Amino acid sequence: SIALKGDISNLDDPEVLVSYFAADTFTIDTITSNKQGKFTYKNTIDTLTVFSLYFNNQSSSVMVFANPNKISIKGDAQISDLIKVNGNEINDELSLFKESNKDLLEQRTLLLRNLKEEKESNPTSNDRILANTDNIAKINSFNKELTLNAEEYVKKNPTKMSSLILINEFFANSENPNGLGRVMEYMQGDVLKSKMGLKLKAYSEKINRSAEGTSMPYFRLVDKTGDTIQAYDYRGNWS
Repeated sequence: SIALKGDISNLDDPEVLVSYFAADTFTIDTITSNKQGKFTYKNTIDTLTVFSLYFNNQSSSVMVFANPNKISIKGDAQISDLIKVNGNEINDELSLFKESNKDLLEQRTLLLRNLKEEKESNPTSNDRILANTDNIAKINSFNKELTLNAEEYVKKNPTKMSSLILINEFFANSENPNGLGRVMEYMQGDVLKSKMGLKLKAYSEKINRSAEGTSMPYFRLVDKTGDTIQAYDYRGNWS
């Protein structure tokens, strides 16, 4: 059994949604917090399970990696990137990464909030567009620094599940396929045999096969007229 114990400030809505996969079933539950933002959620699982908790009408969220244990969740719903989750090694290590990057995460959250508020108040203002361009550049700079810090963490912790989770967060959706392949090379040990490890490795290999400049894989086909087409026919050609 597990027990998720929450203590979340700035909850505009007392209802907290929790979602997770159990076997092949996707489940969504509702938790009701008290006026102080405290709640408890209990369930039964048989393996490491990822729970996603959503606050304030799904405007913010946090991921919890739970095994049979007690998990504590504490923080501010308006700065969900800094919500601390503790109770096992994975959550503890990810919370330490958040703490070590606290300033970057706070500044990024503030800029994202400003962008949203400005867009809602002055959707067509030229001044807003210029300010947004500057803010977006700053957000991109923060994201780049966070990504570099995540890579450094992975280098130092190549056998930990927390490193895989950071790779999934900062590199899996990157436009640069070389970045994902590079950080996956750091990983070692049984963690690569986990479901997430196998998925990330397969995804990395897939995007590298289709990256710009990659050689076309060999193929041999017969078209509808009966002619044979093979990869060698396109050598030196661009499409």
